[in-house]
Amino acid sequence: MAETLQEMAAEMAEVTYGAPGTVEFGGATYRAKIEPDEYRNIMDGDDDDWFGALAWAETDRTTGHHTRPDGFDGGAVKLRVGRSYDAVWWQPPADIAKDPGHVATMRATIMDLIEYGYSVVTVERLEGTDAYGRGIVVAVESASEVEAMASTDYLADVIGELLHEVVPAPTDA
Repeated sequence: MAETLQEMAAEMAEVTYGAPGTVEFGGATYRAKIEPDEYRNIMDGDDDDWFGALAWAETDRTTGHHTRPDGFDGGAVKLRVGRSYDAVWWQPPADIAKDPGHVATMRATIMDLIEYGYSVVTVERLEGTDAYGRGIVVAVESASEVEAMASTDYLADVIGELLHEVVPAPTDA
């Protein structure tokens, strides 16, 4: 049994990839869930466009090749998406374009976000059960735009932040 919020978050992060993770803590039951974020897509852009610029590749009707979009320079990279002929042009941000290691890491992250999208992480505090034997949710917090293929350490950090919102503050007796 977890004794701290950090331990509880780490335990929940391990089990939520397969099914909702449920943990007992301080006499209450907590559940974490990861679900697809159906309202957010990296191709829609971002508030600060941390990833640079993205554009679906268009095919030239004369040559049959993908053409580079306007505004994309020689540093732009064409990414294959899925198992089809679909491609996306990616223009890395200027501040990382000269660092091949950073570009490779960012490219992998962007390909995952295009392929798998973002997730929503939800943490609930449950008390008692309803007539069907399901836990009754008395407090809930969620975070969207979480990378779908995030590491369990990152996921534990997100769950930990949400736990701070649903775990009641200790009271002095």
